[in-house]
Amino acid sequence: MPKRKRAKTRTEPIETAETTAAEDGGDEPVWLQTNRACQNTYALLIGLKQLTETFDEARDVPMKRLAFWNPAATETMRTLVATGIATQLDKIYTRGYWADYEPDFDFHRAIERMVAVLIQPDKTVAHFANTVNNIYHFRGE
Repeated sequence: MPKRKRAKTRTEPIETAETTAAEDGGDEPVWLQTNRACQNTYALLIGLKQLTETFDEARDVPMKRLAFWNPAATETMRTLVATGIATQLDKIYTRGYWADYEPDFDFHRAIERMVAVLIQPDKTVAHFANTVNNIYHFRGE
């Protein structure tokens, strides 16, 4: 199967350490209904029963309020659950929405980066969507 052409190219370097402020949206993450990463992330979190809020309310929902978050869980257990959710999301983004990985990302780096945000209790859904936006190139962007 021929490889699809990409419409946008990342020119800045990718950090190899944990999620950076620029990649997860920093203090003021983007949360717009016109942004594919925001739309898709919101729809999938609703579909996976992780979230029940409206789109506008979901922006500021912290990870610790998603359904998977168990305050009694160990960090290891929470990381395992977050890895499962990230894997589900990756499959839907890449196989359902036909998203491509941005340069320097592959399945493993994508999962690693999503999990790094999912396990931070005070990161918001908007931060997570901004991380998704930096990992994937969605059709129509």
